[in-house]
Amino acid sequence: MLGPATYPGGPAARLRLLETRQIDDVVLLRHAPKDTSTEPR
Repeated sequence: MLGPATYPGGPAARLRLLETRQIDDVVLLRHAPKDTSTEPR
């Protein structure tokens, strides 16, 4: 989905799933970068 680029936290940074929402026959997934200083791996 996304091509080569500079992403926050680098290529190994994980995202946290904030929300899922069904819109007709499509699902919207909303993510945010994990706060690595407070969240366990």
